[in-house]
Amino acid sequence: MKTLARKIALAAAVAAMAPAAARAGEQPQPVRRMLVEPAAMIGVDARPGEGDRSGPGWREDRDREGWRGDRDGDRWRRREPGWTAWRARERAQLRVEYARLDEARQRFYAWPHRPWRVRQFEAWYAHEHAELEARWARVS
Repeated sequence: MKTLARKIALAAAVAAMAPAAARAGEQPQPVRRMLVEPAAMIGVDARPGEGDRSGPGWREDRDREGWRGDRDGDRWRRREPGWTAWRARERAQLRVEYARLDEARQRFYAWPHRPWRVRQFEAWYAHEHAELEARWARVS
């Protein structure tokens, strides 16, 4: 039976290589490339200077006043009114959540458990703690 299977596998491999061997004797076809006409680039103004920038709506015209008002670059630090109060409320809520999580851990370890139950609880605890850490990072 082994020899029959080997013969069939060999015949299949030879049959699969036959088209590649037939193509190897043929001459390769030349590659035809499409050339872009240079006339398509006639409307481009590549000279240094004002060029198209002098027209209305250019980005420098819109942002020039904004950059003058923010010379030291600290505009990104300014927050909306009420942001610090929201941040304080979120942090207080997160502290309560951390305390709740620690209490759950203390209650769990108040009596012994089987190792699989401990692993299950620790996986849940790690997941919850990671979520709280991510929320804390967003608030900070």
